[in-house]
Amino acid sequence: MLVCACALAAARAAAADAGLARYAGQHITLVADQLEPAVANELVAMFDLAVPQWCDFFQQPLDGAAKWRVTASVMRNRERFVAAGLLTPDIPRFRHGYALADRLWLDAQTSPYYQRHLLLHEGTHAFVQARFGDTGPPWYAEGTAELLATHTWQSGQLTLGVVPKSAGEVPGWGRIGWVRRAVAAGRGRTLDEILALRIPADRDDDEYGWCWAAALFFSRHPVTRAAFAGLPPHVRSRDVNEALRGELRSAWPALAEQWLAMTQELAYGHDVERTVIDLQAAQKSLAPGEAAVVEVSAERGWQNSGLRLRSGQRYQLRASGRYQIARTDRPWPCEAGGVTIRYHEGRPLGILLGTVRPEDAPDAAQGVCWAKPLVVGLETEWTPTTEGTLFLRVNDSPGELHDNAGKVTVRIRAQ
Repeated sequence: MLVCACALAAARAAAADAGLARYAGQHITLVADQLEPAVANELVAMFDLAVPQWCDFFQQPLDGAAKWRVTASVMRNRERFVAAGLLTPDIPRFRHGYALADRLWLDAQTSPYYQRHLLLHEGTHAFVQARFGDTGPPWYAEGTAELLATHTWQSGQLTLGVVPKSAGEVPGWGRIGWVRRAVAAGRGRTLDEILALRIPADRDDDEYGWCWAAALFFSRHPVTRAAFAGLPPHVRSRDVNEALRGELRSAWPALAEQWLAMTQELAYGHDVERTVIDLQAAQKSLAPGEAAVVEVSAERGWQNSGLRLRSGQRYQLRASGRYQIARTDRPWPCEAGGVTIRYHEGRPLGILLGTVRPEDAPDAAQGVCWAKPLVVGLETEWTPTTEGTLFLRVNDSPGELHDNAGKVTVRIRAQ
């Protein structure tokens, strides 16, 4: 005990000599060179509030983490921490942050939000290493760290795992933009590629965006959320991927396609539950002159019409009814022609869209049909070039479906 006390005293003296200040909480000792005391104390309080939420997410008893502590170095000048013996040569080179089970390091940030985000990200890594001795495959390690670092902090209340509603809420974060730019450049990733992901030492920030998106998808999709929640015990045995694939084997092809559909339109506030797609192949076809009527909810993404359209057959689609496409201080009424005072993805907000999913064609596996919809509007005639199930939706961001209401009635007639 005497040796430990001496070592602790020496470390504190070295830190003081290097111009470092220390701030202590229940689970963290924060060491910083250029942080305002109020900011440092806020970070300490926030970290302590994160621990119960980490315990809940990773299915760990709260009393089991009661004695867990980390020393967190928040650095403006790394040399000061080297001089104090807090950043030692055995620590690998890192760009922004690094964590062990009882120590973590991060570069101080100009954005208060992103500084909290980095501390929570590295804190998640430290917690998982302390509890399981490992962090799992890269997509899971970085995905859960990103998911749980994305937060709100208001009036001393911390909420982890939020989906930010705008870039302004999370300055410096940028994960959604990274994924959308990669998809636009033809560098989208399949679920299989995500599970096999390796993040290089010099790292590409895009990879962290993909990891966050995967963790969001698995944690919110109704088919996958239970399997994802059950992964923490597998971190210790390093069979996270095998466990996930085993639980979802029969659903994997459909999930792979829904993942592609999600990443093609990933948005701030993305509502995974409202954009789940029913991919069951329709069996009902319309004979020439026959018609059918379907209703399309304004509150959801792509919806299965239950109708199978034939290649080369001409169809008339006619929409009627009014619905709410947004709400600010009052509801925005809308018809299937959309509202031209606001656009989404280059089309009027609320306009009716359609697509045919060709179940047996290669494009279906790649999710191409979801990225290239037909503008239906109030009325159109359409001759599909492939046979498959008709899907319909109103045009809106997948992050803004919650303030829509009502339905549009669509009459489909084979010519």
